[in-house]
Amino acid sequence: MKTKNYIGGFFIVLGILFLLSNYNVASFSHTWPVFILYVGLVFLFSFIKEKRFFGFIIPAAILIIISLLFLYCNIKGWGSMQYLWPFFIIAPGTGVLLTHYIGIRNQALFISGTITVCIGITFLGLMNFNLLFLGVIFMCLGLFFLFVKK
Repeated sequence: MKTKNYIGGFFIVLGILFLLSNYNVASFSHTWPVFILYVGLVFLFSFIKEKRFFGFIIPAAILIIISLLFLYCNIKGWGSMQYLWPFFIIAPGTGVLLTHYIGIRNQALFISGTITVCIGITFLGLMNFNLLFLGVIFMCLGLFFLFVKK
């Protein structure tokens, strides 16, 4: 796609959101994350069109995940952010992992992406689930790494 197509799409999305807000279908104060989603999708579609642009995968994943998080918080309330903030850690890790799987097969991308996503999921679990359950899981993981031979 050419740049003018992306800009045209941006203005169409903007116009639709303003019309929806004007007719009280959806408030602009609730739909603003759609712009972040749009930019993430532009990165994604740019990569799909030109497979050599591997660098577009990471910002696409980050912007799409964060925009969906913001849309959720706009609907359910921003108090949810106290439990969902680990997605700010998960999003870049997901982008790095996708770059490894879809684009460049690189062990460093795999390791760093996996560690980042695991840290985010760990904090997500700590924020949202029973700590006793997580304690048992962590003890089992520790025993696995101690006693299982390579």
